[in-house]
Amino acid sequence: MLSKFKNFITKEKLFEQNDKLLLAVSGGMDSVAMSFLFKSAGYNFGIAHCNFKLRGETSDADELFVKNLAKQLNVEYHSIRFETEMIASKEKKSIQVVARELRYEWFAKISEQFDYQAIATAHHQNDSIETVLYNLTKGCGIRGLHGILAKKKNIIRPLLFANRKEIEQFVEKENFSYREDASNASDKYMRNKIRLKVIPVLTAINPSFVKTAIETIERLKETEAIFNWAIEQFRKKAVEVRDTLIYIDFNLLPEDGKATVLYELLKPFGYNSDQCQQILFDTHAQSGAAFYSETHRLVIDRSHFIVDKLEAKKEDQHFISFETDQLVLEDKTFRFSILNKLPLNFSKDENIAELDFDQLNFPLTLRKWKPGDVFQPLGMNGQKQKLQDFFTHRKLSIPEKEKTWILESEGKICWVAGLRIDERFKITNQAEKCFRIEIKTR
Repeated sequence: MLSKFKNFITKEKLFEQNDKLLLAVSGGMDSVAMSFLFKSAGYNFGIAHCNFKLRGETSDADELFVKNLAKQLNVEYHSIRFETEMIASKEKKSIQVVARELRYEWFAKISEQFDYQAIATAHHQNDSIETVLYNLTKGCGIRGLHGILAKKKNIIRPLLFANRKEIEQFVEKENFSYREDASNASDKYMRNKIRLKVIPVLTAINPSFVKTAIETIERLKETEAIFNWAIEQFRKKAVEVRDTLIYIDFNLLPEDGKATVLYELLKPFGYNSDQCQQILFDTHAQSGAAFYSETHRLVIDRSHFIVDKLEAKKEDQHFISFETDQLVLEDKTFRFSILNKLPLNFSKDENIAELDFDQLNFPLTLRKWKPGDVFQPLGMNGQKQKLQDFFTHRKLSIPEKEKTWILESEGKICWVAGLRIDERFKITNQAEKCFRIEIKTR
């Protein structure tokens, strides 16, 4: 058992030989076995125990048992008591969820305070199988089928090389004392029902069920790795970031599995699988349909889904005086300067505007565009054009329109920022000074 334990740690690269580990120990068979394996292997570790005060005197007896175990093993001991039921009632969460949140938050705090490099829990192969069956019951994608991972950030599971029967035999052979949790025999909780009722039926069908299930989980982990690689290829091909907007070319998504790929691309922005199905259903509807997650908005454009982050509404009107040299708005920095000598060559960069200073009346106004805005685009010989029509001609999406700033002088548009200056404010032979604006996008 010890040899398999050490080989598994090395194979999975769970930690370095000299790392200091924090062991989560309940006092049950699995965590006791883990504690003695760590001691026999000569690793540097401490023990942490949570008393959730859910079983009265029994919980206190568990705490005392673990304290004595730490003393027997001559290692650091940490303990804490939680008013779990009260917290669960207050937060309107299940006791199991609250207990998990409390213990991992405390483990993280202890790890930082006492310089532990990783936190070890005593999950084994049967726990992993139960997790897969539980996820199947709730409904899951491929990531719900990889079971419990041997390492996730600084959480390690060094007993995943063994099943429950092997651990029982090891504890019995070494004659280790441990505490039996009576709640494990109750089918009140879903996981217990799976352990006590479902797995015995599956084992009756296939006596080698635990072994074959673990082998299947390992194959599914490899399949998941291939799946993740394929998603990244689609991400590289179909997703483009422009300023703060994310463009997804829906014509580059595969016909087979389109909803799954789209979900993977949109999941970081808070969208669920049902929303992705609806987005695809509406793809060929009129452009402009919008879908919202808690943090983002997706707009269907001509050939793309455009995703932008929802932000709290900010003041959308700003004033620029002679002295203003810089203004930071959302993801853009506007830089202003007055040139007493006209440039020999005017910039062709749309993010730079060079205007006739004497045609401007300060303070200027920088604001977001609004319906009804009209200006005289440079190059149209003074003809007026609605900003909405100008945007349509430029094929701007709704998010792009909403992010466009307008520079205005006494009610006249001087510059549609980043797109076109107004004919009335261009520099002519009569101009003496230049007012220069440059946009830098973060």
